[in-house]
Amino acid sequence: MKEKSNIFERIEVITEFNGIKGINGLAEALNYSSPEKIYRIGRDPKAKPSFEIISDLANKFEDLNLRWFITGKGAPFSEHAYDGDVDEKQQHEAADSAPHGEFYRLKLENEHLRDLNQTYLRIIEALSVTQKSLHEITKGIDTGTEH
Repeated sequence: MKEKSNIFERIEVITEFNGIKGINGLAEALNYSSPEKIYRIGRDPKAKPSFEIISDLANKFEDLNLRWFITGKGAPFSEHAYDGDVDEKQQHEAADSAPHGEFYRLKLENEHLRDLNQTYLRIIEALSVTQKSLHEITKGIDTGTEH
């Protein structure tokens, strides 16, 4: 997996994966009065985030892999962030193209597939109930009784 070259790019991955609209949105999500301390990291490639920023990100995004955030190595998020629907290879592929919104797209696709699966299960259950009802009706007709 290609490493993200700096902390600011990794911050952008976090925002995109979590559906947050840019650095201003992240500052708001972290309850910062201003996004300035995050933008400072983006302006100066040698700037490092404060312990406060790292702590705030870790507390806000519980599935964030801090090793990845600090070093750029590994997957950005634990498997729980994907609800087990995205394997490690997909995490790495998504991390490689995350600045283009791949993380967020995968997350939305997984949510959509879960919704479709739930709908499918409800339809199967309804068909089963209907089949049982029809069986009872035809059984009643065959024996001359009605249910």
